[in-house]
Amino acid sequence: LLRHSIIDIVTSEYRDDAVDFLENVVGRDFIEGDVRIKTKSDQKLWINLVAVSLNQKEIIGFAQDITEKKQILEALRNSNSRFDELARQSRTVTWSVDAAGKYTFVSPLVLDVFGYTPDELVEQVHFYDLFMEEEREEIKQRFLTVFKKKEPFVNFINATRAKDGSEVIVSTNGLPILDEEGNLLGYNG
Repeated sequence: LLRHSIIDIVTSEYRDDAVDFLENVVGRDFIEGDVRIKTKSDQKLWINLVAVSLNQKEIIGFAQDITEKKQILEALRNSNSRFDELARQSRTVTWSVDAAGKYTFVSPLVLDVFGYTPDELVEQVHFYDLFMEEEREEIKQRFLTVFKKKEPFVNFINATRAKDGSEVIVSTNGLPILDEEGNLLGYNG
């Protein structure tokens, strides 16, 4: 690539982006960005460019092939999209709690199922706060016993309270999150 213009190797659909990239280098210390190039064998690659303007006419650049990284990120996006769609179809709310049972994450589907936004629950509410009041203390103690043993739980059926006060029957599964020494950090479910 020595002494070649980036314009000569960038694929036609990204040529305008490459021109913008190069025009933005002049007068700056450096600039970084991703562009798509075509090799002599017509293979299309993604590269990350870091360019430094030496003066008004000369630019020095460094390129790194990030094609595999881009492919992995795209596969991850597709996988996450499929997971999100399955969660919506099955009305599955994913969640995480800390070792005390306070929500640290709740998926956006919680709004459809329980009427709460994630912000209303995360760092605000313990999981047992959503149990029906007449069963809350008993179920809380059962869960805390499981927490002390650091055991997974499967198909725990109980009634919970939606934001509008209605009862929602749920089946809950959870896996403990442990640190390197085996200390309980929380649960994912």
